[in-house]
Amino acid sequence: MKKERPSLLKSMLIVCVMLLVTVGCTKENQIERKPEYKEPYILYKIEAFEPVDSLYYIKVEFEDSELLYTSADLNISFIKASSMGLGSMIGKGISIRNSTSDDYFEIMFYNDDIDSVFSFQLANYRYGNPWTGISGANIEYYTPTDQPFTFNRYLGTNEKNAYFRISWLDKHRVFGQFRTKLVECCGEGSTFWVKGEFSIPRVYFDNH
Repeated sequence: MKKERPSLLKSMLIVCVMLLVTVGCTKENQIERKPEYKEPYILYKIEAFEPVDSLYYIKVEFEDSELLYTSADLNISFIKASSMGLGSMIGKGISIRNSTSDDYFEIMFYNDDIDSVFSFQLANYRYGNPWTGISGANIEYYTPTDQPFTFNRYLGTNEKNAYFRISWLDKHRVFGQFRTKLVECCGEGSTFWVKGEFSIPRVYFDNH
């Protein structure tokens, strides 16, 4: 029995080493699979959905009405928009305006200026908020107040069943769909749900 003990100890040591190696490999595999998106505003990827029409437009459905602004209408303009928010937060996007109406929409994308290259992908995005420093995308609605040259500003929010999808992307345009509760951000505080889709000129965060 005394001669068999060293052999038993060696066997136990070999088994322990093999277990440690197996556990180590398992952890390495888990670490390799873990990273998905480095951009916190990308919730998940989606399939491409190419628009039928090449026109720029925005369609917004309210509870009891609908607005359609299209580039085929000479009264509608699609203008580059930019803004600043909390700290180093910056926004880039497109302002869609009707020369016969006082209200207008903006499709905006927010990111920190330190990492200002916004990642445009086929994905569902969270709603960003420049006033709270949250990066992401947004559909914004501006309506005139009683004071000249001032507007109520409504921002999309991250409510249950809300979404902001970019479903097509090329060198010239960004196409997608949205559903959200718009919340007046600057004092009045009224809210309402909207949904719709958009096709806008491509947005860049560099000097394009």
